[in-house]
Amino acid sequence: MSWAKFGVRLLAFFGLASFLVLLSPFLLFSALLFVPGHRGRGGRLRSLYVAWVYRSPLLYELHSLMCTFPVWDDTFENIGTLRGLVLYLACGTGNGAAVLQRHGARLVCADVNARFLRWGLRRKKVHRPVVADAYSLPFRTECFDHIVIAVSLHHLLDLPRLMEECSRTVRREGSIILYDPVSVRPRTCRISNTFHDGPIWLFDRESMRARVTTEAGRVGLTVADVSFYRPASIQNFNPVYPMVEMRLALQPLNALRH
Repeated sequence: MSWAKFGVRLLAFFGLASFLVLLSPFLLFSALLFVPGHRGRGGRLRSLYVAWVYRSPLLYELHSLMCTFPVWDDTFENIGTLRGLVLYLACGTGNGAAVLQRHGARLVCADVNARFLRWGLRRKKVHRPVVADAYSLPFRTECFDHIVIAVSLHHLLDLPRLMEECSRTVRREGSIILYDPVSVRPRTCRISNTFHDGPIWLFDRESMRARVTTEAGRVGLTVADVSFYRPASIQNFNPVYPMVEMRLALQPLNALRH
């Protein structure tokens, strides 16, 4: 056995151990409360755990830290260097904002959850906070050099409307960076109501690329680059739902003609 394969198996073992020790109690609690949970936006049934996570920035932070243990914000290094005015859309409490800003970006942090933005602002993680619905952005046309949607695309269920707003607000020479975990194992592209994360898209690598390519093409965007990363986190190296992080760079079609 090569050292590389041994290292991956060792990492998977520690990922499983960490998953069982750190995450399982929370997920079991969430599953037990899923049936008697209450209905959230759009009448979708959500577990009480999911409802609490999105009402409590502290619980949301702990949830995020457990999923990305032990790399945390380092995963954002794979988004790449972005300069100019950058919209960090669906930013949550601002995780990864410092990494994006370190590379020279002037960030505008937008999220629909005002509690999360206030939490991030107090901790100096969020920059230029704007409470905004991703499907109806309160920004003028072609005002951002880049738009980043990092580790949150699976929560944005209406991809056609999202692509429309991103296409409208990004500059002709700009880009839209989607960075999201997808399943290592093949699975059908569909929306599922999960007891640990609420209603989300379930993607694998191929279905993610196909879906984004289709919806982006309808609004004059094209997938210019696709890459994959697998930072050593519990989320990626657990044998229950192993994930890989996928980066898609979209550009306006009219930019490619110049």
